[in-house]
Amino acid sequence: KNNFYENNFRVSIRNDGSVNKSPTASPLPVRATADDKTPLDQQKESNAEQISLTAISYQSNLELPPPGGVAHVGEGINFYLRLGALAFAFGSVTLDGLHIATYFETITTETCESEIFILVYVMHLLFTFVQTFFIFKNHKLVINKQKPFVRFGMMHLMATNICVLIVTAVMETNEDYRLQSYIVNNVTLEGTKSCYEEVTLARSASPYLFPCTIIYSIIGAGIIYRLYQYIGVRIKQRWPSHTSFTSSAPTGASAIDCDKANKGLFLGLLVAVFTLIAIATFFVFESRLQDMFTAVKVLFTTEIVLMIITGLGIAWGYIRLSKLKFITSQFLSVDSVLLLVALAGSYIYLCFKLIAVSTSLQGNVAGILSLITTIFSICQITEQTVFILDGLCRCAENDNQMMQKPGRAVVTFLLVCNLALWVVSMFEVKKTRVVRLHEEFYGILAWNIITHLCVPLIIFFRFHSAICLSKMWYNAYQKEKTT
Repeated sequence: KNNFYENNFRVSIRNDGSVNKSPTASPLPVRATADDKTPLDQQKESNAEQISLTAISYQSNLELPPPGGVAHVGEGINFYLRLGALAFAFGSVTLDGLHIATYFETITTETCESEIFILVYVMHLLFTFVQTFFIFKNHKLVINKQKPFVRFGMMHLMATNICVLIVTAVMETNEDYRLQSYIVNNVTLEGTKSCYEEVTLARSASPYLFPCTIIYSIIGAGIIYRLYQYIGVRIKQRWPSHTSFTSSAPTGASAIDCDKANKGLFLGLLVAVFTLIAIATFFVFESRLQDMFTAVKVLFTTEIVLMIITGLGIAWGYIRLSKLKFITSQFLSVDSVLLLVALAGSYIYLCFKLIAVSTSLQGNVAGILSLITTIFSICQITEQTVFILDGLCRCAENDNQMMQKPGRAVVTFLLVCNLALWVVSMFEVKKTRVVRLHEEFYGILAWNIITHLCVPLIIFFRFHSAICLSKMWYNAYQKEKTT
């Protein structure tokens, strides 16, 4: 009883089987010692114990949601993945807002957009906001009524996210191609001022923000598909519940600390500082000194160093985590599938880069660094994906492993390094515009299609790798959950 109840809370079971928690008007009295108990006290305690055991027995056999009902009892989505969806949604709606502001910026020029483009961006902004609120709040939702209509709605939502992804890639490719064609040809109709003659906020921010829309669509489609899988499924409840009566956070969340992870954390922060210095140097060479080739060399060198460090860290981490128990049933989770989708896009992009650089290499330093970076990237993402997929299936086998936490410092270090690589990957488009080997090899239009489809997946791979590592950081050092 002491484990299941807290002094200041009353727990009751509603008619639909859900658990209700509410503060009591007055706290329960402190348990008396055996010498202080009267026969009446002993009788009350015996009755309370019978009621408690009855409630526990009833709840342990309960299945939710009831027929024709809904309940938040599903497996749920990683909190950091939902937080990422929120962050990328913010980037997406920011770009929509800048596109809407373009109408007022170009009021004296010929617009490059359709007459209804403002309505499209407003509707997309509202859709993103409403869907983000829905998946953030209802990620554990299980629906057991009107299942055909619910399945249709979920499939429609998933298809909508995929369509937004495709349309965004096509529109950004078209816009970028038309802009580059205008710069090359400088064609303007007589008496008409082209919209490309003015640099708008949306056009300046688009290379950095359009990946947010594509990544958000991938995450949204993944979460919606997970909800689709739980339609009509009844979840057997176990006592005690997986959440505390006094908090909405998962059990154990309050106990999360940096035990056995301090070395990895501080080494990771050192790498992060090095990365920030390199990015600051990049902006100095790009903006103030107008030396783009040196700026890009700085980014290439930074990326190569990060690849080597993380590659060595992954090898050491695999040795350490191999001591933990492997659970085959956890292999195909939502996080694993999203990681594999991002890996496929990364492979496509890096292979295209490798073909272009290896066949058009002219001996310049930037081209050589691009070739080295591409080869190292292919090796590193392959090694890291294998490590993460293996680590997501690991758990502690005994209490000693729960205390020792083998490999936790390495996981912490890799998590911070992937965040650093995520920041560096945001400048991928800029690098390809300076080193034009790829564009000259494939042509402007073909290379624009490749970059606009694949670069967001590379950015998402780095981000989602950090998400998966954060999941490993906690789950790998817990015992296997009994079913």
